[in-house]
Amino acid sequence: ALKVIGIFHVSKKVLWSPVMAGETLSLSVLERPMVEPATQSTPVDRVRQTLAGLQEPAPLNHLRKLCGMRTAAVCSALTELSNKGEVVRDARGYQLKPPLPVSRPIDP
Repeated sequence: ALKVIGIFHVSKKVLWSPVMAGETLSLSVLERPMVEPATQSTPVDRVRQTLAGLQEPAPLNHLRKLCGMRTAAVCSALTELSNKGEVVRDARGYQLKPPLPVSRPIDP
């Protein structure tokens, strides 16, 4: 007879529990939650999204770590974003191009 002796999570996707079967202790899957298929974001999307969450320019190495990507992939994404005019670089690093200020219309 199997005896569940506790419940714990091993990962975010599966609920596991230690189970005793006679003298043998093993892990048993109790529940596999429905996982929605994740939409794959492109490297350009990941870099853009990361830059959008920053308050100041980020050096390449810091940006690479935040994105969890290889340097070549980050550089390629930054080149594409720069060519589109979405990213600017200064001595402190990269940032999204600030939006143009909107002025009030002049009354005639």
